Amino acid sequence: MAMERAQSFIGRARGDPSDKLLFEGVKYYLGPLLDRNLQHSTKQLEQLLSRNGAKSAVEVSNGDTDMSPLPFEASTTTHILANDTNFEGYNDALQNNVAVVTPQWVHAAIRNGHVHRPRFYSPDPAKFLSGLVVCTSGLTKHDREVVLGGAVAFGADYRNDLTVDVTHLITMAAEGKKYETIIEKAEIGIKAVLPQWLYDCVKFQRKIDEAEYLFPEPKLFERRINATEDEENRPTPLPKSTSAKGYIHPYPLNEDVLSSCAPTSPFMKDMRIYINIDTDISDAMRSVLEECVNAAGAHLLDKEVTYSSEDVDIYIGRWRSGEEYKQASVDGKIVGSIWWLSNTLARNRIESPTRSLLDYPLPKSGITEMQNMVITITNYSGVPRDYVRRLIHALGATYTPNLTEDNTHVITSSQHGQKYLAGKQWNLDVVNHLWLEDCFQQWTCKSVAEEKYVYFPDTHVLEDLVGETPALREEISRWWDLDLETPAEDVLMEENGFNRNSIIQTPSGDATVGVGQVKIISKATRKAAINASNVLHEVMVPDMNAYKLEQRSSPKRQRHESNEMSANGSTPSTPTGRKRAINDAVLNREQTTDSVTIDQLMDVEDSPMATSHPQKVRGRSSGEKESTQNDSQPIPSTPSKRRRQASSQSLSSAYRVVRYVSSGLNPELTDSQKKQMNKLGAQWTSDIRDCTHLVVDKVSRTPKFICAINMGLQIVTSDWITASIKSGSLREESDFQLHDTEGESKWEFSVFESLSKARKSAATSKNRQVGTLLQGYDIYVTKNTEPSISVLKNIVECADGKVLNTLPLRKLRDASSQSEAKLLVISCEQDKHKCKEYLQYGVPVFDVELILRGCLHQSLDLGDTFKLLINQS
Repeated sequence: MAMERAQSFIGRARGDPSDKLLFEGVKYYLGPLLDRNLQHSTKQLEQLLSRNGAKSAVEVSNGDTDMSPLPFEASTTTHILANDTNFEGYNDALQNNVAVVTPQWVHAAIRNGHVHRPRFYSPDPAKFLSGLVVCTSGLTKHDREVVLGGAVAFGADYRNDLTVDVTHLITMAAEGKKYETIIEKAEIGIKAVLPQWLYDCVKFQRKIDEAEYLFPEPKLFERRINATEDEENRPTPLPKSTSAKGYIHPYPLNEDVLSSCAPTSPFMKDMRIYINIDTDISDAMRSVLEECVNAAGAHLLDKEVTYSSEDVDIYIGRWRSGEEYKQASVDGKIVGSIWWLSNTLARNRIESPTRSLLDYPLPKSGITEMQNMVITITNYSGVPRDYVRRLIHALGATYTPNLTEDNTHVITSSQHGQKYLAGKQWNLDVVNHLWLEDCFQQWTCKSVAEEKYVYFPDTHVLEDLVGETPALREEISRWWDLDLETPAEDVLMEENGFNRNSIIQTPSGDATVGVGQVKIISKATRKAAINASNVLHEVMVPDMNAYKLEQRSSPKRQRHESNEMSANGSTPSTPTGRKRAINDAVLNREQTTDSVTIDQLMDVEDSPMATSHPQKVRGRSSGEKESTQNDSQPIPSTPSKRRRQASSQSLSSAYRVVRYVSSGLNPELTDSQKKQMNKLGAQWTSDIRDCTHLVVDKVSRTPKFICAINMGLQIVTSDWITASIKSGSLREESDFQLHDTEGESKWEFSVFESLSKARKSAATSKNRQVGTLLQGYDIYVTKNTEPSISVLKNIVECADGKVLNTLPLRKLRDASSQSEAKLLVISCEQDKHKCKEYLQYGVPVFDVELILRGCLHQSLDLGDTFKLLINQS
């Protein structure tokens, strides 16, 4: 039966008579999780199959699978529909020639009128291009063969001609008959992309978003044209509050974050959820979680209840250890982390916890080989940044928000920024986050020399890929397979503290093996990836470079470059000159005023602490302790203490300590608190424009709060001060960020998202961080406007705008004659009768809410919403 099934094509193939049922001969089984997923989608899938000739394998076997150790009967099953390969019987299905396909196989057949070969719809993560059908246009025969070969190697199908089932047309230019056809028939939805897209997919061994490579105007071209522009002029993408297009949501640090995950439908109806005590969630968190779970139609089992296979559908735990974790895994329950549960509630659907590494419980100990690594992050923001930081902790390495002399690695998504340049100069390992994810996935310390880890494309796809690496069944089963012993039970690793010497014992229990020495995934797959990547690189990169050179040598481009000058006249506008200036600043110890400051070696989302010697601290449930050194210590010229020589030169003037201000709405800090914080390296100030942190417990529209949003400062609660004093070191700000659901709802904005926007575009002016929301705007405020002109001036200047004392006629004429003039008038009901003249020159007159709400949202609404209605008669 198996051989017969393997040699025949089941269903209506291309060219078969149309009266043949589409899924004739298909006997399907819905894989685990798929039948527990959104009931509507699953029922719809079953209806599509049955209407078109397919039969359920369970019905065919009369539901009798008692004689089979598998959840399906191999002799009567032709197809298994599953979202991933992490289910019992996957290997047996392959051995019995049962096709394992994604639900996309069904939808593609319905859409195209014929079934596709199952191999091109595999859920195997190694086949990351599964479900795609590619076609080429305008490539040479050799290039076409290489491109198609690379696509097929990783799961995609191909067509020589443009057919209705093609999903991607790979072309170098927006021209040719095939391209014209897909433009004319846009409803088909075929995407025209650069070959570089496929190259980057193969290089990263992951399917990446096509947006940067998509015709008619690929953003990649624009980024490459701008690659030689000054860093400040480089266009910045909108910040991401989530990664993977909303797949990963903020970590549930507190009740407010968890409340934001409330589901909108009972998609988990009747599921019973058991939360292990090792999650250590508070009663308040558990109460909010229970409300969310109930809203999803599920039931949270009481704390006193012990695990029972008959009474539990979902097991939530922190660690891959303990009898309950093992039993739940053996029982085939859904096993996930508390982050998976909050993600699931926010997603409003059930996905496998193995789809993302941190959705699954963590190993209790880090990797031995990574215990002495000190890692910092740059060019990642928001949730992707937090995800990467938590990966570092879980692997057993030490995370530092700043680049210090102790750092061994820099994790970056691009080749831009001070941390990247300094890391290269100091001979640190500078890699992207995929190195961390692969180390975690395979639970071994992988070599940083692998090319995909040091590849930084001229796009922003790396941030999109954060959290896309799945957990592999063959790896995670090592922790619950009863034939193997799990990591030592007496090791207790908190969020940021590990037993660095923990090991995994061999089955015999005699010899020990370091946790880095584990089996890695298919060498054949990796070799194929490397070979395909190298060949694709030879074909595509020269073409892309030629295009880039053509663009850079065009007259228009030359004119643009010749007019570029540094804003302050001191920073070279070319990357070569800029890099040389940075290198000199980092390496030349003689310079004390122009050298790279500690600010420049931090990201705007990092704590501005001068952390020279990070401590490895054990036993903390949240946050991260970091020792701060004397502010007068110099920035090291190399990261090695052994090579560092004592120097009498002080760069204290170049160091920037934490400067904080508290809101007037908070209880005033005592002198004792200020003194203790000062000892930790944090200075109190009364000037919001001179600080790095705002301490406030609620959202408010005070000038300080709005300025803090504009500047992208750290906004933390007063618990940050209390915890820092108690622990004897400044705590990680991410654990004390302001979350005020009521206040954010009132003013219809998100503190997190607004700060992310401000930080992404932040600039430096007079050694201070400023926002750029109002950059280039001249703003005139009429006399009786409230708040006062002086208050508004502070707010505007913190967003890099300018408040005019007067509005001369020349300004009005310029605004009238220049279509892109940035001149705004802010007025009020009392003064609006004096503003008719401004309207005559085409200068809009707005209510002050344009500025106040715009700064809170970090977005200006220049439409009619805030325009004052002025009678011009």
